Amino acid sequence: MANLHDRLAFPTFEDCPGEYDVTPRYWKDSNGDDFFKRVRHWCFLGEIVDILTLPRLFLTVRDILGNKALAAFHTDDAGRGLLRTGNVKEGHTFALLDAQQHLFFSGHIGFRIEHPGLAKIIPCSMDHLLKANDKLQSVPSGCWAPGCGKDTDATTCNGCGIAKYCGQEHQQLGWKQGHKQECKAFAELKWFLQRDWSTFHNDFFF
Repeated sequence: MANLHDRLAFPTFEDCPGEYDVTPRYWKDSNGDDFFKRVRHWCFLGEIVDILTLPRLFLTVRDILGNKALAAFHTDDAGRGLLRTGNVKEGHTFALLDAQQHLFFSGHIGFRIEHPGLAKIIPCSMDHLLKANDKLQSVPSGCWAPGCGKDTDATTCNGCGIAKYCGQEHQQLGWKQGHKQECKAFAELKWFLQRDWSTFHNDFFF
């Protein structure tokens, strides 16, 4: 299982390569003739702190270390498809696959998004995602209700497909004691945690 604390798979803004860089963290010279091939995947995660929608979608995002970066959507629809999801809100998390730093004419360094399938807005805060990630690194095999752990007849939560409960009473108890907040984060995290970021065979797309 992947881990959001893996800084190769989920780099901070500073650790994302420049668009003309061939850092050995993500590329290698395959046969010594300066032909570089990508060897792994990565994804930038940052919390949205500001939004502009004209003339295209511009997001200011903050990474786990507090560094801010501009994300500008130069897709055919200027980011309007993402806006229509209703998830583009301050406090939600911006994800960009294979993120590369771009120097804009304004002098700002950020991300220029040209392929809509590389960007996603996760309707959770970074804090909720990281807490959910930490919990999923060691998933209980039985009922998740505090003090139970019963592993027979446990059913899986319909919302996230991960949490398990031995009955409706314990499911309601778990919901009240925190699963209501983490359920959405679990569902969103499955895509990220179930992938192998350490090798590259084909491009990832959301």
